[in-house]
Amino acid sequence: MNWEKCREVMERDVIKTDDMATDNPYFMATHMPFKNLEVYEGGQTHKPPELMDEEQAFQTLICNPGNLHRMIIVRGNNGAGKSHLIRYWKMRLERSGADVYNPETEQLVFLLRRNNSVRGAFAQLLEQDVIRAPDIKEKLRKFVASSESRDEESFKTDIFYAYIAAVSNDRSGSVYKWPINRNIAQYLSDPRMMERFMKPGGPIERCYQMITAPNNQVLAESLVFTEEDFSDRKINNEIARSGNPDAQDFASTIHGDEAEIRKLVSYLNRFAREVVQRCADISSENAKAVFEHLRRDLKKQGKNLTLFIEDFTGFTGIDSELITVLSIEHGGDYADLCRVTSVIGITDGYYNQFKDNFKDRVTHQINVTERSFSANEFLIPLAARYLNAIYCAPEDIRNWYERGAVREDLPIGAFQPPCPWEDAPIDGHAVTLYPFNRQALLTLYHDLTTQTPRMFLKDVLQAQLKEYFDGKEYGAEWAFPLNPKSRPMSNGPHSSAIDALQNLSPEDRKRLKSLFAIWGDGSAKGVQNADGGITFGGLRKAFLDDIALSAFTEKGLGDIQPSRPVTVPEPQPPQPAPVTLPNPSISPKTREELKTEAERKRRKEDIEAWHSSSESSATLQFSPDYREWLREFLMGNS
Repeated sequence: MNWEKCREVMERDVIKTDDMATDNPYFMATHMPFKNLEVYEGGQTHKPPELMDEEQAFQTLICNPGNLHRMIIVRGNNGAGKSHLIRYWKMRLERSGADVYNPETEQLVFLLRRNNSVRGAFAQLLEQDVIRAPDIKEKLRKFVASSESRDEESFKTDIFYAYIAAVSNDRSGSVYKWPINRNIAQYLSDPRMMERFMKPGGPIERCYQMITAPNNQVLAESLVFTEEDFSDRKINNEIARSGNPDAQDFASTIHGDEAEIRKLVSYLNRFAREVVQRCADISSENAKAVFEHLRRDLKKQGKNLTLFIEDFTGFTGIDSELITVLSIEHGGDYADLCRVTSVIGITDGYYNQFKDNFKDRVTHQINVTERSFSANEFLIPLAARYLNAIYCAPEDIRNWYERGAVREDLPIGAFQPPCPWEDAPIDGHAVTLYPFNRQALLTLYHDLTTQTPRMFLKDVLQAQLKEYFDGKEYGAEWAFPLNPKSRPMSNGPHSSAIDALQNLSPEDRKRLKSLFAIWGDGSAKGVQNADGGITFGGLRKAFLDDIALSAFTEKGLGDIQPSRPVTVPEPQPPQPAPVTLPNPSISPKTREELKTEAERKRRKEDIEAWHSSSESSATLQFSPDYREWLREFLMGNS
């Protein structure tokens, strides 16, 4: 096996941070169908949802056989799989027959997060040639070209002063009275605040990214300003003492006052849309006109529109206009507009910011929740699909896709584990989980701080496989498996015995304990199986040898026990109990003495396991007994 090639395929083609960057053949080869999607009718969640799998939702909502107006929100936390699901439905629709999708009568538009900015969104509309109105097309071309060629620093300066202008001109009194707005504008204009705002990663760069640059990492609710931007007490103190008098007043107001800082942050973020539109030279009416013209043009062509938006946060600045245009139902006074089915990916946090009148325009919600991806029957086959894609020859995956990507014909990698191993069913095929087993996959998933498919693929599969492939390729300084939680073995005495092994390096002792704790049964017990193979702690000797732990398997911790199958004896007629004579040379132990010995052994193992545990939170099972014994000892000696 070419392990370096396996790692290259994994990182280049299979497991990528941006799911949309995965090529179509690998995307389809690794797609794990979603179940238990929560489907709501309307934009609220007052009534219980209907549970659907991805195919039911596709047939019921995306296909839209009744040619009905649809605005479908696909919700979920970051990493839950929203983007993957939206892309799959888009590809599923494209590959459907003419009775479901006919390019002559349906315009399909897909806006990617890869170009997650206002400029990127309009550039994609031009690239997909869906804007036909000459004046609109020309305006978009000029905006895209100017934002590409415009000097970054001057653009950021314009953004900075656009915020100051927005605050200075706000006479609504909805948050601050106008004289205070003047003080805020002077405070923001202070050179010390300007330098802080303009630094890399600061609020001005975040706004700049919204307008011009692809942004693969979704901003938290697309906020430009955060509390951290005003957390430097030294700067606030300096302005309060030596700044412009108006700036001094406001700096004194927010200095050390977290509530006032939160109020300011919320206030400034209200101007994001206005600033974006001003700096992008796109008015609300122009943004609205782009999509209105698109719907009118398609109506004249005899077409309807199906629009997939991977991530709605890229539309900050024109989001209200887009929601308004897409939510208008065709027919009646709007007979000049085509029917639209829009499928829009939104994080829960972003959707919660929607005004109620926007939520009322939503026809359906599809929520991707933990019940869609956290079950064993999802995670195990998901891992198997990705492992199979890594072990498969790239040309086999691509040829399969070109032949139509029929699920039952998915190519299976030729890799064979060094010993009998657990597998998982995929579309009628048995696919190996090596070098994982079910227990390890589920344990590592539940140990994740953020339990989502994205983090499972990145921090479990990719992180562990990287170390496995490197170990197989280079053969020195093995680091597989990683055990970030330092989960201890449940068998304390065995754990202590491994610590005492002198023929293993400290790193190998740590790896061995991680394997027995996460992959195995918590012990290091050696057993000879009925098939002649040997296992240690439930793990095959050949597996441990494969990852360079043969120094342990050669000796283990002691004698290897034969594994005997459990048999149920045939019922026998009752026999009279044999009469046995006492042996004067053996002092028989009473039942009470045997019970005392067993109790002592259990407590000894309890203390040894606690002592050998690396977990700071480890507890003693019989601690109440120990406390009582200690009390009696102290009282008896007082």
